[in-house]
Amino acid sequence: MSSRSIKSSTKLAHMSSSHISPPTRPSSRHSSPILQALAARPGGAPALCITGVGHPADAVCETGHHLVELAHSLCVPFEFHIAAVDRLEDLRPSMLRRQQEKLQG
Repeated sequence: MSSRSIKSSTKLAHMSSSHISPPTRPSSRHSSPILQALAARPGGAPALCITGVGHPADAVCETGHHLVELAHSLCVPFEFHIAAVDRLEDLRPSMLRRQQEKLQG
């Protein structure tokens, strides 16, 4: 998903990432440009929810904390939650729904 594919009238965008990793790894950096582009949108950014899919949960959580801090610094309404699975085959639709327990920025 790119920020261009999110309509200007969108109030909430929810994406999932199965390649989420700690911010020191290159694969985790793909979310930063999305947050930066949303922050620069005329009229303000929609709320963004990212579900980090992966294992170990600690590594996904570390990335979530990094993204929460970045979103907060950019004034982007943000939620992050974790779907900890070893294999994508174990992922269930219910794991991708927004949850009450989440990291918020």
